[in-house]
Amino acid sequence: MPEAATQPDSAALDLESLAADVVALAVKAGASDAEAVVREGDEFSVNVRMGQVETLQESGSRGLGLRVFLGTRRLRPPPAT
Repeated sequence: MPEAATQPDSAALDLESLAADVVALAVKAGASDAEAVVREGDEFSVNVRMGQVETLQESGSRGLGLRVFLGTRRLRPPPAT
């Protein structure tokens, strides 16, 4: 039986598109090469005490990392002030 085609998550497409756009901008700005890493995560926790839900917590995060090269040199960001 053939497997049903699955549609990619629109949030995943957004992150993939963002990563591609950032790399393209870095190369357009003069980088010889660039790579981007994107992450997205969700976390959920529950504490139960004496059979009753005591606390529920939900959190989410998104992040993007960019590494830029000029020739064989990796460019480092300026120090934080």
